[in-house]
Amino acid sequence: MNRSQAQWFDHNYYSTYRIASKVERLAMFPDYHYLEALMLDDGILEFLPHWQKNSALHKFIRYIADRILEADNAGDRIVRFGSDPMRPKRTIPIEAALVSYGLQDKISFEVPDVPLVAHVEGNVTRFEVATEVYDACYEHFLELRWGQEYEDLLTMISGEVFYLMFTNRVALQALHEYLSRYVRGLGCDVDDSQDSGYMKYLKRAGVPRRAKIPKWAQRAVFFRDRGMCAKCGCDLTGLVNRFSSENFDHMIPLAWGGLNDVTNLQLLCSDCNNKKSDKFQLASSRYQNWY
Repeated sequence: MNRSQAQWFDHNYYSTYRIASKVERLAMFPDYHYLEALMLDDGILEFLPHWQKNSALHKFIRYIADRILEADNAGDRIVRFGSDPMRPKRTIPIEAALVSYGLQDKISFEVPDVPLVAHVEGNVTRFEVATEVYDACYEHFLELRWGQEYEDLLTMISGEVFYLMFTNRVALQALHEYLSRYVRGLGCDVDDSQDSGYMKYLKRAGVPRRAKIPKWAQRAVFFRDRGMCAKCGCDLTGLVNRFSSENFDHMIPLAWGGLNDVTNLQLLCSDCNNKKSDKFQLASSRYQNWY
């Protein structure tokens, strides 16, 4: 894939808004039980390297999308999908998604045709999916989960959700505030024998080292914020050819455990950036109308 091709992607909108809504809610109000596996075994270390294009938001989305896909494909959600609209196949959502994204040629799994099981409680009769259907659907999902096609699907979905959420500075700041709680615990009481290589990213315990902002990250934030200071709204477009790091602010300061990550940046004029310094300030929720 050449550079011009890498700048574009097809948006298939498979549960994109539903996943984005869940990501925003968990960023703003973290459910530590739901997110527990994300941070197990020093999971924060994956977020620590400077200026990853697979950003902190991508990783967060990927984790949540995987959890949602797992719940969707446990057997109680069956879809009708196929190339013949008159004779669609009964399958699980992950199969429909893989075909829709071009990662699979056709449906490879059909839900077993097993009658619903009736449960009578007094005068009420409830019908549930048979256990063998649950088992068959979930086992097929787990098989797919180990494949490269599933990894590619998560990459595509996380790219789509990122596209929707990158403009939401408030949610991005909340996400990085959540991550900073784990960053601030890094490097405490660590000797050379315990250092797994991550200390090179830290200035001192709990404080990431400042790293030069790459041009791609500057461009992304500049165009996201439409060339305007996110605080006062002054027009910075005339400065595009002489931007320095002074125009880009870490929403969660490095001194507070903020990451060197494109989703932790906002565009500020020099005056607003100098006033903010390394203090914590709520990100602006003000945006300019499209027209």
